[in-house]
Amino acid sequence: MSDLSKRLAKDMKDENFRKLWEDMEPEFQIIEMIINTRHEKGLTQKQLADLAGIEQASLSRIETGKVSPDLATIKKIAGAMGKKLELSFTASKR
Repeated sequence: MSDLSKRLAKDMKDENFRKLWEDMEPEFQIIEMIINTRHEKGLTQKQLADLAGIEQASLSRIETGKVSPDLATIKKIAGAMGKKLELSFTASKR
């Protein structure tokens, strides 16, 4: 188990932290998918940004969670990596 996983497991015991984490989970999933797919494709942020038609600084802010991209931007990023954006609703945990 990584240090991050250990820390997250510890922090998730705090009800307030867990609620905040769950509220932000979709954003975290998008960030993780972008970063992981970019790495799998062997792309730098600059290369992906150029392919997607966005600024590298914008991609950096998305990957660090400083901004939440709109769906059009997510579609551009996904398409630039040869992926298609798919959305679904699932039952709430609450």
